[in-house]
Amino acid sequence: RRKQFLYIDLNENKKENLNENDLIKHISELKEIIQMKDNIINKLEEQLNDYKNQKEKKITEQNSNTKENWKIKDSNLYNDFNIKFRNPIHKLSNHTAHVYCLTILKDGRLASGSLDKSIIIYNKETYKPDLTIKEHSDYVSCITTLSSGILASCSADKTIKLFDIKNYSYNVLQTLTLHTNIVYKIIELKNKYLVSCSDDQSIKFYIKNNNEYIKDYQVSTNGGCTSVIQTKDNEIRYSEKTNNSICFFDLNERKIISRLNNIKKNNDYYEWFIMINKDLLLIPWDKKISIINVNKYNLVRIIDVPDSYNIAGVCMINENMLLT
Repeated sequence: RRKQFLYIDLNENKKENLNENDLIKHISELKEIIQMKDNIINKLEEQLNDYKNQKEKKITEQNSNTKENWKIKDSNLYNDFNIKFRNPIHKLSNHTAHVYCLTILKDGRLASGSLDKSIIIYNKETYKPDLTIKEHSDYVSCITTLSSGILASCSADKTIKLFDIKNYSYNVLQTLTLHTNIVYKIIELKNKYLVSCSDDQSIKFYIKNNNEYIKDYQVSTNGGCTSVIQTKDNEIRYSEKTNNSICFFDLNERKIISRLNNIKKNNDYYEWFIMINKDLLLIPWDKKISIINVNKYNLVRIIDVPDSYNIAGVCMINENMLLT
């Protein structure tokens, strides 16, 4: 306190007629005051930096420990995906019966297939129908867009149809009639093969020849086959109604390399399967979800979803969030 007063007095020139020794003494004391203030400022700055570092470390640890919650909160999920509960941005009610399947055309338009035997193509801006296709004589079970832009559909009328969609018109390029019962699923493999599965206990593989698809070979299944998916470049997975089996089929050797029985307990006619990463296959059924490792061909775990009823579809919203 004395040094502080001295500093004030000197600044206001209240001390006069100081001799040389007094001046040296006061200069030394003033230097001490300045050094003391610098030290205090440095310590305060160090404390402030420590506080900032501790705060950042705490936030990082919280984010690491609650990664999923952090993603949900910070990604602003519902706004990002335009989801508003009880308030959809569009409600399309153009079909007269159940909607069984959806796909996106190469031009970005939405297409839907229905129990009413029709396929509807929707306008990207208004979401009103641009085109309604009524070429099947029974319900449409699956539609998919091929890499060439062609729309492929299959139906309970036992047929597969290929459509060339141009704006507000379409052409039926080909109708495949090799199945003898309901065709549940059609997919395009990475090697451009078309694959279809049916209740006629067969899976058929088609190859393109002179702009048309012809059957290359087929696989007999143990009971009707309701779903097929590509799990690896050289492998597909399909289901069999008998024993609720899941079969892994090698495309190169053209043989079953693994069969898992009773992965699910009910016998769904429609099944949705997704690969949630390169190793894990996810299968929903009833109020449960089975997760299978496609490398070890074993059941990893079953997730109970008790507040649901007959899970009918699944998708990954991001790497940590599953939507059912």
